[in-house]
Amino acid sequence: MGRQSKEKPQGKLIIRKKRINAKGEVPIYVSYFIKGKTIERSTDMFIPPTQWDEKGQKVVGHKDSPRLNNKLAAIKRGYDEAIEQYDGLLTAEVLRKLLDGEAVEGRPNPKKTDFVQYAMDYNQRRYDISKIGYSTFYNAKLYLEKFKNYMEKKAVIYSRVSSTGDRQDTSRQIRDLEILAKQRNLKIEKTYEEHVSGAKKTQDRPVLKECLD
Repeated sequence: MGRQSKEKPQGKLIIRKKRINAKGEVPIYVSYFIKGKTIERSTDMFIPPTQWDEKGQKVVGHKDSPRLNNKLAAIKRGYDEAIEQYDGLLTAEVLRKLLDGEAVEGRPNPKKTDFVQYAMDYNQRRYDISKIGYSTFYNAKLYLEKFKNYMEKKAVIYSRVSSTGDRQDTSRQIRDLEILAKQRNLKIEKTYEEHVSGAKKTQDRPVLKECLD
C-alpha cells in the first residue's frame, strides 16, 4: 500500500501540446498531483493550442468558448467533489479510483448517509465527468426520484401535556419526535398539540380526534 495522505490535492486544467492530432488540436486534461505522482484524466475535448489560456485554465478565442469552459468546469467540479467527499486517507491509487468513479473505502458514515441522495449525486457526478451518456443519466435520475418518493413515508405528530397553563409545554416532545421521524425517513405533514388530561376519552379530546381523522 502506498504512502497515505490526508491532504486534498488541487486539480488544474492543462493541455498536452505533444499529443497534437491530425487537425492540429491538442487534448485538455484535468491534472492532480499527490505525493510526487501526477494523476491525469482526459476531458475528451480538443482545441488548437493557441486557443488555450494556461494561466486562466480556460479556452479563449474559440466560437464556443463559453460552452466549452462551462463543460470543463463541470468536469473538474465533479472530480473535486468526489475528492472532497472522500473522508479516508488519500493515496495515488485511491485518487485514481475516485477520478474513475469507482467505489472505494472511506465513504461517509452509513448511519449519517442518505443513500438515495448519495446515489443521485453519484449519478450526476458520473455524467459531469462524461462516464455515462445523457440517456443513462436521465433514466437513472427518473428511477431514483421515483424511488425516493416511494420511500418517503408520511406521518403526523401528536403531542399532549396535562397542564393547561405554562407549567408544561409540548416543545420537547415535538423535538424528540421530529428527530425520530428524520431517523426513520418520515415526512411530517402536520403537528398537533393538545393540553388535556390523559384520563379524558378520545371524544373529549378535539385535537386528537382531528389528528385521527
